[in-house]
Amino acid sequence: MRASYIAGKLAMHEKDLSPRDVLTVMEATVYHDLGKVFAPPHVQDLLNSTKHPLSKIELEEVNGHVGISVDYVKSFQPNDPRVLDIIAHHHDRDFPKPIEPWYTNEDRLMVKLETILACADQTDVLLSNDRNYKGRRTVAKTLKVLVPQFGEEMSKLAVAARLRIAC
Repeated sequence: MRASYIAGKLAMHEKDLSPRDVLTVMEATVYHDLGKVFAPPHVQDLLNSTKHPLSKIELEEVNGHVGISVDYVKSFQPNDPRVLDIIAHHHDRDFPKPIEPWYTNEDRLMVKLETILACADQTDVLLSNDRNYKGRRTVAKTLKVLVPQFGEEMSKLAVAARLRIAC
Protein backbone atom coordinates (compact mmCIF):
# COMPACT_ATOMS: atom_id res chain seq x y z
CA MET A 1 0.00 0.00 0.00
CA ARG A 2 2.94 2.35 0.58
CA ALA A 3 3.94 2.10 -3.08
CA SER A 4 0.37 2.89 -4.15
CA TYR A 5 0.40 6.07 -2.06
CA ILE A 6 3.71 7.08 -3.68
CA ALA A 7 2.36 6.28 -7.16
CA GLY A 8 -0.73 8.37 -6.47
CA LYS A 9 1.36 11.34 -5.43
CA LEU A 10 3.53 11.02 -8.53
CA ALA A 11 0.55 10.63 -10.85
CA MET A 12 -1.29 13.62 -9.36
CA HIS A 13 1.79 15.73 -10.04
CA GLU A 14 1.63 14.88 -13.76
CA LYS A 15 -0.51 17.58 -15.34
CA ASP A 16 -1.50 15.52 -18.39
CA LEU A 17 -2.97 12.57 -16.46
CA SER A 18 -6.70 12.31 -15.93
CA PRO A 19 -8.23 11.31 -12.58
CA ARG A 20 -8.92 7.91 -14.20
CA ASP A 21 -5.21 7.56 -15.07
CA VAL A 22 -4.25 8.37 -11.47
CA LEU A 23 -6.64 5.76 -10.10
CA THR A 24 -5.49 3.22 -12.69
CA VAL A 25 -1.80 3.48 -11.77
CA MET A 26 -2.71 3.36 -8.07
CA GLU A 27 -4.78 0.20 -8.64
CA ALA A 28 -1.92 -1.39 -10.62
CA THR A 29 0.46 -0.54 -7.79
CA VAL A 30 -1.79 -2.17 -5.20
CA TYR A 31 -1.87 -5.41 -7.21
CA HIS A 32 1.64 -5.49 -8.73
CA ASP A 33 3.18 -7.76 -6.09
CA LEU A 34 0.27 -10.19 -5.59
CA GLY A 35 2.27 -12.79 -7.49
CA LYS A 36 4.74 -12.93 -4.62
CA VAL A 37 2.01 -14.40 -2.42
CA PHE A 38 1.36 -17.20 -4.92
CA ALA A 39 5.00 -17.85 -5.84
CA PRO A 40 6.40 -21.35 -5.28
CA PRO A 41 7.92 -22.02 -1.82
CA HIS A 42 11.56 -21.76 -2.99
CA VAL A 43 10.82 -18.30 -4.45
CA GLN A 44 9.07 -17.31 -1.21
CA ASP A 45 12.29 -18.26 0.60
CA LEU A 46 14.28 -16.02 -1.74
CA LEU A 47 11.84 -13.15 -1.21
CA ASN A 48 12.19 -13.47 2.54
CA SER A 49 15.98 -13.78 2.46
CA THR A 50 17.72 -10.75 3.87
CA LYS A 51 21.17 -12.27 4.22
CA HIS A 52 22.65 -11.90 0.75
CA PRO A 53 22.07 -10.29 -2.63
CA LEU A 54 20.21 -12.53 -5.06
CA SER A 55 22.09 -14.23 -7.89
CA LYS A 56 21.03 -13.51 -11.46
CA ILE A 57 19.07 -16.81 -11.57
CA GLU A 58 17.40 -16.12 -8.22
CA LEU A 59 16.48 -12.61 -9.36
CA GLU A 60 14.86 -14.01 -12.53
CA GLU A 61 12.83 -16.45 -10.41
CA VAL A 62 11.70 -13.65 -8.10
CA ASN A 63 10.79 -11.39 -11.04
CA GLY A 64 8.54 -14.21 -12.28
CA HIS A 65 6.06 -12.91 -9.72
CA VAL A 66 5.01 -10.26 -12.26
CA GLY A 67 3.44 -12.86 -14.59
CA ILE A 68 1.74 -14.54 -11.64
CA SER A 69 0.37 -11.15 -10.56
CA VAL A 70 -1.03 -10.47 -14.03
CA ASP A 71 -2.69 -13.90 -14.21
CA TYR A 72 -4.27 -13.44 -10.79
CA VAL A 73 -5.50 -9.91 -11.46
CA LYS A 74 -7.04 -11.10 -14.77
CA SER A 75 -9.21 -13.48 -12.76
CA PHE A 76 -11.12 -10.68 -11.05
CA GLN A 77 -11.07 -8.08 -13.84
CA PRO A 78 -9.62 -4.80 -12.60
CA ASN A 79 -11.55 -1.55 -13.01
CA ASP A 80 -9.38 -0.56 -15.97
CA PRO A 81 -7.86 -3.19 -18.30
CA ARG A 82 -4.69 -1.09 -18.58
CA VAL A 83 -3.85 -2.26 -15.05
CA LEU A 84 -2.71 -5.59 -16.49
CA ASP A 85 -0.27 -3.98 -18.95
CA ILE A 86 1.09 -1.59 -16.34
CA ILE A 87 1.83 -4.49 -13.98
CA ALA A 88 3.23 -6.63 -16.79
CA HIS A 89 5.73 -4.04 -17.98
CA HIS A 90 6.94 -2.21 -14.89
CA HIS A 91 9.95 -4.58 -14.53
CA ASP A 92 10.73 -5.46 -18.12
CA ARG A 93 12.78 -2.52 -19.39
CA ASP A 94 15.45 -0.21 -18.13
CA PHE A 95 14.40 3.29 -17.20
CA PRO A 96 14.20 5.88 -18.55
CA LYS A 97 12.16 4.16 -21.23
CA PRO A 98 12.66 5.63 -24.69
CA ILE A 99 9.68 7.32 -26.28
CA GLU A 100 9.83 6.28 -29.91
CA PRO A 101 8.59 8.69 -32.60
CA TRP A 102 5.98 6.19 -33.84
CA TYR A 103 4.35 5.79 -30.41
CA THR A 104 0.70 6.71 -30.23
CA ASN A 105 -0.55 8.96 -27.44
CA GLU A 106 -1.80 5.83 -25.64
CA ASP A 107 1.67 4.22 -25.94
CA ARG A 108 3.24 7.34 -24.43
CA LEU A 109 0.69 7.33 -21.63
CA MET A 110 1.38 3.67 -20.86
CA VAL A 111 5.13 4.32 -20.65
CA LYS A 112 4.40 7.13 -18.19
CA LEU A 113 2.13 4.94 -16.03
CA GLU A 114 4.65 2.06 -16.05
CA THR A 115 7.39 4.50 -15.08
CA ILE A 116 5.33 5.84 -12.18
CA LEU A 117 4.74 2.32 -10.85
CA ALA A 118 8.41 1.39 -11.24
CA CYS A 119 9.58 4.55 -9.47
CA ALA A 120 7.10 4.11 -6.61
CA ASP A 121 8.04 0.46 -6.19
CA GLN A 122 11.80 1.11 -6.16
CA THR A 123 11.44 4.06 -3.81
CA ASP A 124 9.47 1.96 -1.34
CA VAL A 125 12.02 -0.87 -1.50
CA LEU A 126 15.01 1.41 -1.04
CA LEU A 127 13.55 3.32 1.91
CA SER A 128 12.05 0.33 3.73
CA ASN A 129 13.57 -1.80 6.44
CA ASP A 130 11.50 -4.85 5.61
CA ARG A 131 12.11 -5.48 1.89
CA ASN A 132 15.79 -5.13 1.16
CA TYR A 133 18.75 -7.28 2.16
CA LYS A 134 20.85 -4.13 2.48
CA GLY A 135 18.40 -2.51 4.89
CA ARG A 136 16.98 0.95 4.61
CA ARG A 137 19.03 3.29 2.45
CA THR A 138 19.61 6.91 3.25
CA VAL A 139 17.74 9.53 1.26
CA ALA A 140 20.97 10.52 -0.48
CA LYS A 141 21.77 6.92 -1.52
CA THR A 142 18.17 6.38 -2.62
CA LEU A 143 18.27 9.46 -4.84
CA LYS A 144 21.61 8.31 -6.27
CA VAL A 145 19.84 5.15 -7.49
CA LEU A 146 16.59 6.78 -8.62
CA VAL A 147 17.67 10.00 -10.36
CA PRO A 148 19.48 8.36 -13.32
CA GLN A 149 16.40 6.25 -14.02
CA PHE A 150 13.52 8.58 -13.27
CA GLY A 151 14.94 12.10 -13.28
CA GLU A 152 15.47 14.45 -10.39
CA GLU A 153 11.94 15.81 -10.06
CA MET A 154 10.12 12.45 -10.04
CA SER A 155 12.73 10.90 -7.73
CA LYS A 156 12.50 13.70 -5.17
CA LEU A 157 8.69 13.61 -5.24
CA ALA A 158 8.72 9.84 -4.68
CA VAL A 159 11.15 10.08 -1.78
CA ALA A 160 9.16 12.90 -0.18
CA ALA A 161 5.94 10.87 -0.49
CA ARG A 162 7.58 7.78 1.03
CA LEU A 163 8.99 9.76 3.93
CA ARG A 164 5.48 10.96 4.82
CA ILE A 165 4.48 7.34 5.56
CA ALA A 166 5.32 5.96 8.99
CA CYS A 167 7.07 2.54 8.93
